[in-house]
Amino acid sequence: MSSDIQSPQELAGRVSKLTSILDVAKAMAAARDLDLLLPLIIYEAAKVVDADRCTLFILDRERAELWSKVAQGASHEIRVKLGKGIAGSVAETGQVINITDAYADTRFNRDVDAATGYRTRTILCVPMRDAQGEVTGVLQALNKHLGVFTDEDSELLLALGGQAAGAIENALLHDEINRLFEGFVSASVVAIESRDPTTAGHSGRVADLTVAMARALEHVHTGPYAHTRFSATELQELRYASLLHDFGKVGVREPVLVKAEKLYPYELEGLRARFQLARKDLQLQL
Repeated sequence: MSSDIQSPQELAGRVSKLTSILDVAKAMAAARDLDLLLPLIIYEAAKVVDADRCTLFILDRERAELWSKVAQGASHEIRVKLGKGIAGSVAETGQVINITDAYADTRFNRDVDAATGYRTRTILCVPMRDAQGEVTGVLQALNKHLGVFTDEDSELLLALGGQAAGAIENALLHDEINRLFEGFVSASVVAIESRDPTTAGHSGRVADLTVAMARALEHVHTGPYAHTRFSATELQELRYASLLHDFGKVGVREPVLVKAEKLYPYELEGLRARFQLARKDLQLQL
C-alpha cells in the first residue's frame, strides 16, 4: 500500500480543516471592522495548523515595512523592516519559510523571546497574496503542538492567507471611505458653524447629547423603550445625523440667520400682528 494513502482519520481531519477555512472565509467576507477581523484571522490560522500562536503582518509599501496591529501573546504593535527577519524575508521574496528549530536559524530574532519569556521552537511563515498575486502581508505561526509544521500546514495557511488578504483589503478600503466621509462631515460642520458664530459648537453638543441618550436607553428596563439597543453602526449614523441637523443653515441669508440679540421692535410687532390675525380668523370661524 502506498505511503501517500491517508487513513480515514487523517482524511476526516483534513476535511475538518478545509471546512474551517471555508467557514472563516464566509465570516471574513462579511467583516468590515479591521479591529474585529484581524483577531478572527489569527485565531483561525492557529487552529487550522494546530499552532500555539499566530501573528498577522500587513505590508506597508510606502514605509517598506510590515506592521502587526494584533498578535497572540503581544500587547503592542510590532513593526518589521522589509527583508529583515523571517517575516520580512517572506514579504520580500514571497516564499514560504518553514523552520524546525528557530534558534538554529540566523534570521530568527531572539530578542522577542528574551523580552516576553516565550520560547519559540518551530515557525511557519507564509505570504498573503491579493487577487493580482501581489504580496500584501504575512501570516506567521509559532510552535506546532505536536511535531513540526508540514507541507499540508503550509497549503492550509496559504489558502487561509489568500482569503484573509482579500478581506483585509476590503476592510482597509471601507476604513478609507469612512475617513473620507468623516472629513466631509467635519468640513460641513465647520461651514455650518461659521454661518452663525453665536451658536458655535451647537452641532457638536447636539451630537454628544443624542449619542449619550441612545446609550442611556440600554439601561432602561421598563416602558416602550425597554431593552432598546443600538449597534455601533447605528450610533455612528445617529452621530452623523445630529452633526448635520442644521445643514440647512448653509443656504440661509445672514439677515435671517444671524440674530444674537432679541427681535427688533418692528419684527416683534409683526409677530404680534400675526397672532392677532390668527385669533380673529378663529373667532370668525366660530
